[in-house]
Parts: sequence; structure tokens; C-alpha cells
Amino acid sequence: MIVLDASGVPDLFSGVRTRLRGLLEAYARVPDAPPLVVRLARSSTLLEGVKLGAIAIDEVDGAGGPAVRALATFRSKAPTGALARDVRVWHSETIPPLAPRGVPALLTLHDLRWHEPHEKTGGRWFGWALRHAAARLWLPRVARRIAGVVTVSHVSARLIVARLRVAADRVAVVANAVDATVAIPSETVQRALALSLALEPRNYFVAVGRLETRKGLEIAIDALAAAPDGSLLAKAKLVLIGEGPLRGDLVRRATARGVAPRLVMAGRRDDGAVAALIAQSAALLFPSHVEGFGFPVHEALARGVPALASDLPCLSELAALAPRGLRLIARDANGSTAPMEWTSEMERTLAGAKLPAPRAALPAELPTWDDAARALVAVYTRVAKRGGAVN
Repeated sequence: MIVLDASGVPDLFSGVRTRLRGLLEAYARVPDAPPLVVRLARSSTLLEGVKLGAIAIDEVDGAGGPAVRALATFRSKAPTGALARDVRVWHSETIPPLAPRGVPALLTLHDLRWHEPHEKTGGRWFGWALRHAAARLWLPRVARRIAGVVTVSHVSARLIVARLRVAADRVAVVANAVDATVAIPSETVQRALALSLALEPRNYFVAVGRLETRKGLEIAIDALAAAPDGSLLAKAKLVLIGEGPLRGDLVRRATARGVAPRLVMAGRRDDGAVAALIAQSAALLFPSHVEGFGFPVHEALARGVPALASDLPCLSELAALAPRGLRLIARDANGSTAPMEWTSEMERTLAGAKLPAPRAALPAELPTWDDAARALVAVYTRVAKRGGAVN
């Protein structure tokens, strides 16, 4: 039996949520996959609506944040009982993995964002300083003591090997994928959604994700504000889907730049509404400073919607596969881009959106969730045979 511990994953609109939902539904379809138990916090909605097949759910008290889980390792709070006796591999989605003694442990790391400087990650300085110190001093020791690290892209894998000094053969890539089959609401529902947000199809840009510093959303607001009078962009809107600590700052920035009437704060939306808003947009914007994968970009391209994004390493392979749909905008040595470059690209994209030409969908060569699930099964099988538990 394998245990995947997601009890510390919050019920938030995030890439972690998207990954778990897609990966576990695909895992349930893999023939002869090892029996899997997923630990969830009580009353969690993380996997609500997911077809889990034979995958079992073990509801437990919430695991708390990283600091609480770290303290639990010193208080011997690792699980006990029947689950601990039968488990062969313990796979944690949160730091650190609280595996029972003697059981090989895996840890999922999507990226190494807290290795980055404060100006890229944001948050209160003291909180960032603690996370930054932990990422550089504590996380490498944790990662080297366990059986292995699972990550979402080859770019993240290389960073984990270089920065955490984990042996390359202990880092497994189980690549993220995109579920392009998410049902888009009917035309009637789409029109009602657009009307409720005062949006005109293909005359707005959309950004999806948590409203936090590393997403670089101030760049999108500044680019909107820099639109010349009389241009197409001067009449377009920017829709932000998601919530987060930067919401108030972004609204105040838009007000100061004179574009508050053209900023639409859409809040959290279900998967169908997000798909509909992306599908009707002129393009998706992704001005992030730090990312391990970039789900929204993949989701836009899967629906034939163009994407404008920072030239992050994790998107370089995708840009080669979808050169007409993805435009990467160069950053300077500090990781920043000039708003005017975004303004020019947004204006050009709006002009293209007015044309009746069909949109090109994401290439079929990219990984699917079924590919990812099979890769995860292979990791579990290998680790179960090799061992390598937490010391």
C-alpha cells in the first residue's frame, strides 16, 4: 500500500490542487497500480468531484503549516496504527514528510520559490526571511535524508539537484499536464458570466492564480495603463481570477494608474468558469517572477488561446512546441520586464483576436495526466524495492 499525504494541502485555488486532482483521477485508471490511500484534512474539498475509483481516503486532523509539521517531527507525531504498519511508501505533498519510522519517504517539491530573493516572492519581510533560511539550511538536509524527491518539470529537477544537492537519481520528474476536457459552460451560461463581469469576448485579458507578489501582476496593470490613447488596448479590460494577500494592493495600483474601471477582480471561480473566461479572452497573461511549471499557460494553449508570459525557464520547452501561441517576454538581470514591452504585445494580440482565423490548440506531444500517473507508479515501484527511509 502507498500513502499519499495531502493533509497539509489547503483548499485553495492553486497549482497543487490542479495537479492532485488530475494526477489522482488518472492514477485510478492505471491497471495494476499499487493500492493508494490519500490522507486529507477533515472536511477538505480538495478532491471533491474527482473520480477516484479504488483509491481510498483517510480523513485526519489538518497537518498545519510547515512550522507545525516541522515541530511534529521532534514530538514523534508520525502516524501509527494499521496504516503505518501496512504502508510501503509514504509520499508527502507538504514539507516535511511525516512518514512512520522505517518507511521510505517521498516529498513533492513544485519549485524552490523560497530560495529566491524577497522582491520576487514578496510577503512580510520577517516571514520571507524565515522561509528563505529554512529553504537554504533546513530543506536540503530534509531532501537528502529521504528516499527521493518528486517534482513537476525537468527545470525544477535541475534546480533541486543543484541547490539542494540531492543526487540526480533520487529526483523523479512526474510532469504536470493539462485537462483540456474540462467542460466549458453552455453559451447561455457563458453570456450570463460575461454580462455579470461586463466583459466583451476577445476584448479582455485574463490572468489566473493566487494574488501574490511572485505572480508579477503589477506588470499587467502597468502595461494596461501604458496603452496609448485611441489604441485597442485603451478599451480592453484585465480580468484577475483568484484571491490572495495582494488583492488590495493591486486594486490601489490600478486606481493610482487610472485603470481601475478596466480591472475586473473575478475572485475564485470553478473550473468550468475559469475555462470559459480563458476561452473568451484575447489572451492569457502570465508575468510571473518564479514558477515551477505554469498551469494557466498550458490551459490557455490547450484551448487555442494565445498566452503572453515572462521568459521563465519552465516555459522554454513549451514555447518551442507552440511558437505561434506563446510569446515569451524577456526579463532583465533582476528578473523584471518593461511594461511597454507588455503593452506592445497586448496591443498586437488584440489586433489578432479581431481576426476570424481559427486558434491553434496545444501540440499533442505534451504529457497527459495518464503519462504522469504511469510515471508515478514507476516511482513508487522503484522506491518500494530500493527502500531509503527517513533516518
